[in-house]
Amino acid sequence: MGSEPHDSDGHLTEFLTRLACVAECRDPDVPVHLRRISLCSQVIARHIGWMESQVAMLGHASLAHDIGKIAVPETVLLKPGPLTPEEFEISKRHTSVGAEILGDSDAPLVRMAARIALSHHERWDGAGYPSGLQADKIPLEARIISVIDVFDALVGTRCYKEPIPIDRSIQILRESSGTHFDPAIVGLFVEWLDEILAVYRSG
Repeated sequence: MGSEPHDSDGHLTEFLTRLACVAECRDPDVPVHLRRISLCSQVIARHIGWMESQVAMLGHASLAHDIGKIAVPETVLLKPGPLTPEEFEISKRHTSVGAEILGDSDAPLVRMAARIALSHHERWDGAGYPSGLQADKIPLEARIISVIDVFDALVGTRCYKEPIPIDRSIQILRESSGTHFDPAIVGLFVEWLDEILAVYRSG
């Protein structure tokens, strides 16, 4: 999987966060969302047993998971209500656009980021997008980000929804285990929920 890029002073994380925010600069909550995705994904990866260099790489790569949203019109991205089927098709393109932006790199970090951008909306049961991948055909890093990203969307305020209580959000993850999500990742999320919620309490 490669080694972690040297980032002792945090400059790489700051650069990737700023780059990712370009894609979603119309939403002031994006930096907080990205921080939570990064830190919570590292909690899961660490308890899977990844080496610390791999854990750190995932934290960096996750920051660019929605970079393809730069190609999504504001009328779709910030619509305060359900998307029409046509609008949803436009929104779905952010996965393939993100992979194109990050593609053709020799850097392990960028290759991981490209896999996440492309596949974090795939579903365990094969009903996701853009490729309809199923189960372990979906890259593990994308399966991790999928659970974290949905949880953050559930508990957060969005232009189209009010926040959902944590207990109900956990219930939704459990109910979607084995269909939307990798059951093993949901299991780890629930097992180490205290560490996940510590990220949220830290701001």
